[in-house]
Amino acid sequence: DQTPLNGKYYTHRDWNTISELSENWGSCYQWSKAESERSAWGLVRECNERYAKEDGKSDGKEIEMIALCPSFVFGPPPPMPSKMKDATEKMAAGSSSYSLTLLNQWLNGKSPVQSRLCADVRDVAKAHVAAGTLSRLPGDDADRRYILS
Repeated sequence: DQTPLNGKYYTHRDWNTISELSENWGSCYQWSKAESERSAWGLVRECNERYAKEDGKSDGKEIEMIALCPSFVFGPPPPMPSKMKDATEKMAAGSSSYSLTLLNQWLNGKSPVQSRLCADVRDVAKAHVAAGTLSRLPGDDADRRYILS
């Protein structure tokens, strides 16, 4: 178990430091999410340093980034064109969506119900729009990480 930095609860300043690449699917997935975000922040910093070195100044042309960190995302599937509805209904039972498969297992008693933090996919979409339309970003990179739950 990883202890939150403040000793009480997780915030945008906490990073997953215990997941790893292993045989465990869940740990690999969690590791990949954290590692992808670390790589994105590193790439932004690297590009901005290179631009500043090439231009000899920092003139507001920096790449800016916000990280949205949703917990377990649930929600309704997107609407399907009427021509696809019959095929989609037949495929729903064998969905490749992990969240839908897990929820189906819980509802049918095939897996114990687990307490999870979750985010509605529609709220996650709204957060993306809000993040993409901010006129000013916080100055500190740590304050550009948002937990969606």
